[in-house]
Amino acid sequence: MNIAAGIWTIGIAFFSLLPAQAAISTGTWDKLEHSLTYAILTVLLRGACPKRPQILVGTLCAVYGLVIEGAQYLSPGRHPDFFDGVANGLGVLLGIALYQVWLKVRHKMQPER
Repeated sequence: MNIAAGIWTIGIAFFSLLPAQAAISTGTWDKLEHSLTYAILTVLLRGACPKRPQILVGTLCAVYGLVIEGAQYLSPGRHPDFFDGVANGLGVLLGIALYQVWLKVRHKMQPER
């Protein structure tokens, strides 16, 4: 899980900071891409750091999203977008919720001792 979280984190930076002409799109709504990307990041980092407080991991993911969004100012043809930052934050909240659901499902699937 740690390797996946690291690769995902680096991948976000790489693809988010590509010049506009080299940017890759899935063809879906931009804000949905942002939200799902940061939901996955949050789930992976929660899994990689299960003993860290949820609020800490969520905050770090949200701050990372804002830093990457701001760094787009330095990438040719790209610009920071407030609503992309909001979508990133909503993705973090979704990731936290998904991780909590996964914990509950996993707990119910474990045999009682």
